[in-house]
Amino acid sequence: MINPRSSTAKQSRELAFAVGEAGANLVSKCENEVSILNTQSSILNPQYSILNPQYSMFNTQCSIKINALRIYGHHGVTEKEQKVGSWYEIDLTIDADVSPAALEHDDLQGTIDYSAVLRIVKDEFAIPSRLLEHLANRVSHAILHSFDRALAVTICVHKIAPPMPGNMHSAAVQLTISKEER
Repeated sequence: MINPRSSTAKQSRELAFAVGEAGANLVSKCENEVSILNTQSSILNPQYSILNPQYSMFNTQCSIKINALRIYGHHGVTEKEQKVGSWYEIDLTIDADVSPAALEHDDLQGTIDYSAVLRIVKDEFAIPSRLLEHLANRVSHAILHSFDRALAVTICVHKIAPPMPGNMHSAAVQLTISKEER
């Protein structure tokens, strides 16, 4: 219910006076409906409710990021790289269609569970690839196919201390793949 001393309540009383008793009942009923909807739509903090006009005009975009995931793998062009293996570092960004259930109600079903993403990365990393491009492509497609909410994936695969002449931290491939507009 609206606080009887609030400016909204005052406006409601003025409107009720202007339209008579039937209008007053209608205004009261609408106040109750809005109060119930606000309570249901924002459990923790009604000020951030989608029913709050201040926030309903926003378009929310979400990127889920996993940074500097270190994983050991057997990838490379040479036989030695495939046999001995080396350390890799993964940076991953998933552009996602995150629902109000996740944003307002703290519901995991409304987003992408990054622990499930990590399992996919580890499963794909267990399959040897000669090229980092091929590995990045497989990981990206596996994520896009596994999550309806995933719209695009950007992955950067760093091979730490690659067996090449020169002193470098890593060599890397970055790839972005997005779902087609339907």
